[in-house]
Amino acid sequence: MHHQRPDHCPPRSHCLPIVLSVFLSFAALATSVHAQQLPPLVFVQRQIPADGNSAWPAAALPGVGAHSRLRPAAPGKLRVRNSDGSLRPLVDGAASGSPLIDVSAPSVSWDGTRIVFAGLPAGNWNSTPLGNPGGWRLYLINADGSGLRALTVSDIHADYSQFGSGAVPWAYDDYDPAFLPDGRVVFASTRWPAFAQFADARTSNLWVVNSDGNGLHRITSERNGADRPLVDPVSGRIVFFRWWRNQRLAYDSLADEPVAASQPQLGWISRQGLSTQAVPAARNSWQIVGINPDGAELALFGGKPDSDSDGFGYGGGFAGNGVLYTNYFPALDLASAAGFGGIRVLGRGATQWTAYAGVVRRDANLRLAGTPEAAQLYQGPYATDAEVLADGRVVFARAADLDQDYGLWVATPGGTAQLLLDEAGTAELRPRVLAARSVPPVIPDIYRDAPASAPYPQFLPPPAGTAPRDGTFVFDARNVYANAAVDVDIPSAPAVGSAASIRFYADHQRQAPGTFPSLDWPLFLGEQAISAAGKVSANAPAFLPLFEQLRSSAAAGYAVPRTGWPRGNSVAHVAGMNHDRAGVVAQCTGCHAGHTLIPVPSESNAPWSNLAPGAQVTVSSARAGAGGDGLIDRKVFLGPVRAYWTSAPGQVSGQWAELEFPVPVIVRRVRLYNPRPGDEADSSVQVTSTRVTLRDGAGNVVDTRTSGSVLLFGTDVNFVDVGARRVRVEITGVTGTFDGSAAAGLAEIEVIAKGDGIRMTPQDRLFRDNFQL
Repeated sequence: MHHQRPDHCPPRSHCLPIVLSVFLSFAALATSVHAQQLPPLVFVQRQIPADGNSAWPAAALPGVGAHSRLRPAAPGKLRVRNSDGSLRPLVDGAASGSPLIDVSAPSVSWDGTRIVFAGLPAGNWNSTPLGNPGGWRLYLINADGSGLRALTVSDIHADYSQFGSGAVPWAYDDYDPAFLPDGRVVFASTRWPAFAQFADARTSNLWVVNSDGNGLHRITSERNGADRPLVDPVSGRIVFFRWWRNQRLAYDSLADEPVAASQPQLGWISRQGLSTQAVPAARNSWQIVGINPDGAELALFGGKPDSDSDGFGYGGGFAGNGVLYTNYFPALDLASAAGFGGIRVLGRGATQWTAYAGVVRRDANLRLAGTPEAAQLYQGPYATDAEVLADGRVVFARAADLDQDYGLWVATPGGTAQLLLDEAGTAELRPRVLAARSVPPVIPDIYRDAPASAPYPQFLPPPAGTAPRDGTFVFDARNVYANAAVDVDIPSAPAVGSAASIRFYADHQRQAPGTFPSLDWPLFLGEQAISAAGKVSANAPAFLPLFEQLRSSAAAGYAVPRTGWPRGNSVAHVAGMNHDRAGVVAQCTGCHAGHTLIPVPSESNAPWSNLAPGAQVTVSSARAGAGGDGLIDRKVFLGPVRAYWTSAPGQVSGQWAELEFPVPVIVRRVRLYNPRPGDEADSSVQVTSTRVTLRDGAGNVVDTRTSGSVLLFGTDVNFVDVGARRVRVEITGVTGTFDGSAAAGLAEIEVIAKGDGIRMTPQDRLFRDNFQL
């Protein structure tokens, strides 16, 4: 399910999913909460490791990110808090004869009868930050404590010698399990051999296994990480948290620049339109994404995709209505620190999060005195691991300070939190309701072919005439120029006509024995032409991390087109990587961060989108410090009113705005938005009539239409699919003031159109090839 602003919608605060939450106030009570009985809760109680922050002495929150998700925190206990407040053990890692010394991440079956969790048997395990013990496996136990048994075992015997001596044998860990609605278990694992592109961390991926231990198979092909899977109670899809990182980014030049000409084994600085230095590698965060249980239809779940911080999420819990209470940690890579964060609340789609508890943002004013900026340590308390009860209360873990001694708290919907359980010197974490709950929709597996268990061979693509080892899927981009609706807070697509082709790259681990940007250089798979309307379709190898890059025509320098709000602050290069499984037709629209949040239109509707953000804007006049770019930023309710276009003060008659496209387009509709009233400019501007004129590339008028009053939520001026290059909107009637002066203006202009290849003359192509935003 995707979120998109409807054509006519009340103010923004009513368009987004309504989240009834407040930033919690803590009432520290030393006793259990008796006002209303709680359901039974299963949770883990673990020791508190040291070295929780690479830049400052502090304790660690076990189970978080590459830094501490696998660090032993023994002895660990799996415990139940009964409804009457009493406690009972299920697994006690400190008990003599216990088969396990540590536990993590319990998940309860939907009928409430079983618990699956990660367990660590006795052994001499690596307990350092970023370590990989190689002993975590999944276990099942009945709710009454009986029937403990292993669900996953040490069963991979592949030859990993291609990765160097440091990777043989490949010790892997299984962790973060969750019950699927059909009874199977999805979990994270480092079974697939690869190193993330930061800190030499092991890559994690998602796997699915039957409850009897059979049917084990991988469903994701992440380059960096896939952790903390959850089940969306509304859709039944798996929501997980992926590490967004790509060390090789877009580069206009195709030049090969080796690290050292005399030592080719050291790899590359730039090659094949990619560079380790061309663009700052800012993306190093965790995103919230969704996938079907068979591994198909990877897409963003929510958050702001163009912001590492506002798009961040890592684990948490769902309310029954599908609202996500997710963890936030200021050290966004989760490799340099573990913990010191809080809980955010957000709905699906490009929505803004709401603060719930703990540290939920980076705020220099709240940084702990004496700590370096690199530590990203802020004033507590800290919160994590929300479990939303059926009555709206939330159980979560809270710690007061850098010792990260977490206890369990319960909060009412009104925002008051009370202590539930806190035993000094241990961390009580990951609470889950131990009772039957409503079963989400079951999404049956459509695609069943699993990838091979061994690493992919060093070389790809395979010899001519042979298919990739694990099959192919269809990459079906229906319109790379498509934009989301107004006030859907994701970046805009590249300008229509700015892309001539798309390049495909594979970026899997082959021989590099760790995180080395210059080694295992991405493999160029091929290139496909893009139609005038933005359509492209290609076969791509399945079960591999891939990424794509748009290119302009050769006459335009074969450069990477720019995208953004609206003047090109980013590039048309999918840095976050993607993947799919064999047999899938992976459909998408747009080419920018967040494009998977746009509902995929039908084949006939796909070419039509708001192309205005890619146009050049000229206006008759403008107030000081404001031009016409606000007309095409796709913001009506999101931004300040001073981002709108208004004429120079006192100039009301004869005011116009014109949009010129780099190539011919076919215009179906022009939608105009009136400036919203009030706010910081005390605006009362009301456009009462307009004239919309379409012109071709030579300046000839091809059609003219008029409108009456322009509505705050948009007024349509319809055309009968007219070919044009310029769209001029003349304000023929207006009343009101802006900043106290009479003015004409508009909040936004949308041009619903598609690229027109038929009318593209040689002169049009020359214009396109020299077009600059």
